[in-house]
Amino acid sequence: MEQVQPHGTLPTARAYHTFNTMGNNCFVVGGRTTQNTLLAGDHLVCMYDVATNQWMSPGPVSGTFPARSSHRGIVIGGNQLVICGGTGQGKLRMNDTSVLKQASNGQLSWRRLSVSPFQPGGTPLADCQCEDMSSKVHLCFCFVASVWSVCYTVHRSASSVYTRHATNDKDSSTL
Repeated sequence: MEQVQPHGTLPTARAYHTFNTMGNNCFVVGGRTTQNTLLAGDHLVCMYDVATNQWMSPGPVSGTFPARSSHRGIVIGGNQLVICGGTGQGKLRMNDTSVLKQASNGQLSWRRLSVSPFQPGGTPLADCQCEDMSSKVHLCFCFVASVWSVCYTVHRSASSVYTRHATNDKDSSTL
């Protein structure tokens, strides 16, 4: 295995973060430092460009997203990173869901969704909640019999639909 020697300034060392890929970019979101402090501000989102082998600043990110660790993330539609749950300041259990969207010009923006896999206080839902993220992308969270699941569907055309369904114990995709 070849060891990668990236260029640019390495992001702050962290744990309990997410690492997801959108196109040629890998995004590191949130987490805690080695001193157990939540990463926030300019350190909240870091970006690695695979094509240039370089860590770089994602530039200004519009919208707001509370600092957190131990959250979950999934990329949908190729340019939207859905983040839900996690632990905030004072070990507060987060019960929100937000999307980090990368526009075609590379600009990043946060948007809070009205659906979440959690009730206030962080306990899982007893049913399902869904939201249309665009005319072609639909996202649902469900919790049944101690198993949570997230499902998203992308309508590529009138005859082509891609669905991905992930649970806390398995992951599957269908075309």
